[in-house]
Amino acid sequence: MASRPAVLPLALFGAAAACLLVGALPMLAAFGMLEGDEPIEPLGRVVAFFFGLVFVGFGAVLAAVPLYGAARAHGATTVREAVTLARRHLVRRVDVNSILAAGGVLALGVACWAALGGAALPLLDRGTLTGLVVLELVVLHGFPFLVTAATFFRAPGAFRVAAIGIFALVAVNVTVVSWVFGGGLEGLAWTVYLLAGNVLAFAHKHPEAGVRARAVSRWAVKFVLFILLAATIGGGELQGPGALRLGAVYFTVMAVVELFRLVELPVDLARAAGKRQTAVGSRS
Repeated sequence: MASRPAVLPLALFGAAAACLLVGALPMLAAFGMLEGDEPIEPLGRVVAFFFGLVFVGFGAVLAAVPLYGAARAHGATTVREAVTLARRHLVRRVDVNSILAAGGVLALGVACWAALGGAALPLLDRGTLTGLVVLELVVLHGFPFLVTAATFFRAPGAFRVAAIGIFALVAVNVTVVSWVFGGGLEGLAWTVYLLAGNVLAFAHKHPEAGVRARAVSRWAVKFVLFILLAATIGGGELQGPGALRLGAVYFTVMAVVELFRLVELPVDLARAAGKRQTAVGSRS
């Protein structure tokens, strides 16, 4: 588990992400970037915009609180110092594992862009790339169950049996879906490829107490990003032309996310803010 002082900042980050997601969708609809079955009237667009703006603003405030605490914990007292600190911190996060993970995802993004441009690729045709978008969503859906299984795997008795059962069910489900949407063994191979970035991420040496928090953070960041891009760039499609655009943008953005290990930032910032709360509490 994350340390107690870090629980509140993590909760604030989670609430901020939920508010930003809830607020972003109606705002995108207001600008015509997200359309439903029925066209939205001008008055409805105005209402949707301000409704979403309230949630986006509230989410930004919730995220700013732990960010401010983390900046103060590292000695930054001004906005300029905080920006300099963030830039240096991001550069230090790049390592061999993050470079490998980013390179693997970027290759898929480049392939999707090439396919959109009409290029014929030997192993990654349009059908395969569209299938990879579906497989990525399958991996994202199965990730929380795998984390739950890993959490109880070391527990004695019935908890360990339950963990093994959960893992087996998820493995069977992912295998079947990968086989159906990926075209047999090729789909299974691509699912393993998509999982490689997660394996590299958890190959970093982290304290065991923070592994689950990082796993949850990783899933939340990737899932929210996928849903937002699917609703806007992909037009809600996972099988048609929109899916290829979604894959091009999503895999390209994820290459940056993996390179700088941005999915771990909420946990690191929460821990830094938690340390500051502890230090303040000990002095008072």
